[in-house]
Amino acid sequence: MPAKAISVLDNPTKDARLLVVSKQPAELRGLWSFVRSNAWRCDAVASAWEALERAQMQPKPGGPDTGDVDVILLDFADDADALHGLRWLRYVRPDLPIIAISDGTELWMKAEALRLGARVCLTRPLGMAELGEALFACLVPHASEDPGSIPERICEPIERFGQDLFFVCATPAMQKLRVHAESLAQVDAPVLIIGEQGSGKESTARLIHQLSVRSGFSFVKVDCSAFPAEMLEAELFGSAQGVRGQLELAEKGVIYLNDIASMPVALQARLLEVMQEKSFARPQGRLNGAGRIQVDARIIASVGPDAESAVAEGRLRRDLYYRVSAFSVQVPPLRQYREGIPLLFGYFVSRLAKQYNLPIRPLSPALLHACEVHAWRGNLSELRDFAKRYLVVGDEELALWELKKHAGSMQSSGLRRDDLQAEARNHAASPNHSSQSDGLKSLLRGIKGETERNAIVNALEETHWNRKAAARLLRISYRTLLYKIQFYGLTPPTLPMLLRLGAKREGRVE
Repeated sequence: MPAKAISVLDNPTKDARLLVVSKQPAELRGLWSFVRSNAWRCDAVASAWEALERAQMQPKPGGPDTGDVDVILLDFADDADALHGLRWLRYVRPDLPIIAISDGTELWMKAEALRLGARVCLTRPLGMAELGEALFACLVPHASEDPGSIPERICEPIERFGQDLFFVCATPAMQKLRVHAESLAQVDAPVLIIGEQGSGKESTARLIHQLSVRSGFSFVKVDCSAFPAEMLEAELFGSAQGVRGQLELAEKGVIYLNDIASMPVALQARLLEVMQEKSFARPQGRLNGAGRIQVDARIIASVGPDAESAVAEGRLRRDLYYRVSAFSVQVPPLRQYREGIPLLFGYFVSRLAKQYNLPIRPLSPALLHACEVHAWRGNLSELRDFAKRYLVVGDEELALWELKKHAGSMQSSGLRRDDLQAEARNHAASPNHSSQSDGLKSLLRGIKGETERNAIVNALEETHWNRKAAARLLRISYRTLLYKIQFYGLTPPTLPMLLRLGAKREGRVE
């Protein structure tokens, strides 16, 4: 027997009580051999939820102490709920050590188990030595540790769960939102997410899906404002030509309906029927005949902060609103957790630099402070786009000037008085209120900007909005041109307008 196991026998932990969570406990042969050799008491349950119930039990006076557990060994094999159970075990009993057991093939699961608070993650088949060391570390605290201390819950400041998907956990407001999302993930019912444009409603919906039992199935997004009524109906319910709709494609998963208030009222009635009947009428002419299509998909919808106004104005059916908002979550705008803006800005710059293979730009205290006090009416989307422009151009003075342009919107966001006074001093409304030097600089900057904008517009029109050709004509890089187009708010004309411009250059029209 390894030295660590012998040490366990020589201390009071010989009466340790273990709880094994596994659907196939007989396969953990190394564990049972180790338990028998130490004469420990060991029970087994089939799911993490049974373990959660057991961990919360209180011993009855005078009765057997069945509720207390010293260590939980959580087997992840063939158990989709194991991660969710681990999360809730750590939430309910943060003092209870948990050892995770995996088959070694799912590395992401091992990393997630450790992030959620498992002491160690062992790999099948269990070895006596590593098992003994893991149990010894859980049962015998180090002398430097406080036995009464409770370990902190593990939570990354920015939690990533996909290629471009993340959730901010660095502020109390977002930590509260995450706890709310965790609780909603355990209830298989419709959810309404309320928030401003770009505030992270889709990320919240994907987080709920990721934490739910449906996480192994698809997450389907439908932007209700992006389709005309007829196309949206076909997108959701399928077509008579045999094309399946998104409600069918989301089978056993989640369908996310973005901006549900922009859905035509007639379609809202059909959606309400789907939620009530769990089925909808098959479109006529489908190749597989008539009938109804069964729907097993969780519906998560989003709406702007004016949900009540949309109901009052008749844009959102009242019965649908009440049905989908039985469980709702409010996503705060970025300006309500300003302390997290510098962290987010640095995250965007770092991630985008890696994505575009560019060097990471330095982030000065002045730039981070300017980001923190900015209004960010576009929320996370606006911050990400600003980080992209700063990364590509790399001009801090230009970035600061861009933020200071919006002093008016910053004032309406409730900034500190000293910040507003500083902005007022730097950007007075009248030239008489600024120094001669500042007025001259502002005038030159305005003339330069107008000249640059006109040159870009002329080049784009000359090349029929071929941006690469326009960049060559202007003798600037393609990335710089993209930044300038976004900076000046230039948008391509419609196809008829392009045809008229081309005809005008060829002398065919006035």
